[in-house]
Amino acid sequence: MIPPGVRLGTMVKAISAVGGAVTADCGEHGWSVAVLHVTGTFAGHNVSFEGSVNGKDWFSIQATKTDSNAVQTATGKMNGDPGHAWRVNASGLSHVRVRCTQHTSGTANWHIRVGS
Repeated sequence: MIPPGVRLGTMVKAISAVGGAVTADCGEHGWSVAVLHVTGTFAGHNVSFEGSVNGKDWFSIQATKTDSNAVQTATGKMNGDPGHAWRVNASGLSHVRVRCTQHTSGTANWHIRVGS
């Protein structure tokens, strides 16, 4: 149940360089699911999926690709606007993030939506 006055939101951030990241808070309201979606025009883009229990220390987490049910800890090199999305079980995590580990050119717009 969504607490009164709380709106589900989507965190959106453009990533155009290695090291760029998008972080969403899951713990404040006990969100148990995060959906990660990428759009944009880019080349050679790869991110790692990460979670944290305190918002400071990060570790690799598994995300399930929505169009194939493939379980991944990173996207692998992507080009163009692949229209891909991944689902993460965020139960027990305070935060989830995508962190760019490779990027050749362009801008990848990452959208993270949390919910239960």
